[in-house]
Amino acid sequence: MRVQLILLIILTTYCARAQQPSTVDQQTPIIYKGANWHSGFGLAFGTVNFKENGNGALAIPIRYDFLNIGDASFSLGTNIKIGTEDRYGLSFPVLLILLVIAGAVDNSSAWADIGGNGNDDGKGYGIGFFTDLPLLIHYNVGLGTREGQYERIGYYVGGGFSYTLTGYTLYKTVQQSTHFFGWVGNAGVRLRNGVDLGFSLTLPRNNPVGPIQNPVFYQLTFCSFNPYHPLHGVHHLISEIP
Repeated sequence: MRVQLILLIILTTYCARAQQPSTVDQQTPIIYKGANWHSGFGLAFGTVNFKENGNGALAIPIRYDFLNIGDASFSLGTNIKIGTEDRYGLSFPVLLILLVIAGAVDNSSAWADIGGNGNDDGKGYGIGFFTDLPLLIHYNVGLGTREGQYERIGYYVGGGFSYTLTGYTLYKTVQQSTHFFGWVGNAGVRLRNGVDLGFSLTLPRNNPVGPIQNPVFYQLTFCSFNPYHPLHGVHHLISEIP
């Protein structure tokens, strides 16, 4: 009799649990471990005071949303840029083309034509190395956030600190390398087609930068991003199961 009573209690408890609504029935959001990480890839172009210097670079934005509030979030991240600097800011796209040509014909003279050997002899065209390594805090709204994947557009604004290695023109064909730490302010918009358009200003801590008085580093970025986080479709597929 005792055994039958125990079995009856277990069966009653199981049936009661089966009657409770499931997590899917309650439409509770499913949170994935990687939903707060965001990254992209693109191009960046900038200049210091538009004074005979310009740079082009590959851009790699990475961020982590550490606080989500509805379709908004606060994030910590970076936007690493690696490229070249020259008088008119034209060397980076030209170098990309030359890389393709050099790879196709294996002709090292393509580098000599643009003056890739330092250009301290007054011949060719001066090119320097460029990199920008910022640490940024952003406030993000709408598209591009975990809960804003169905919004038509997204925005972000923020700032931080950066280390920049760039250059300036001493003579027509001579580039002088320089570097500085600076305060960054930036903002941007994210579009439904997966394009992130950003603009930033950096105020170097040292003044002047080379011969440039009251320097301000202006920069535009054109990057891709994923407007949906990878498993959002799985969530909706599960929620439709009766």
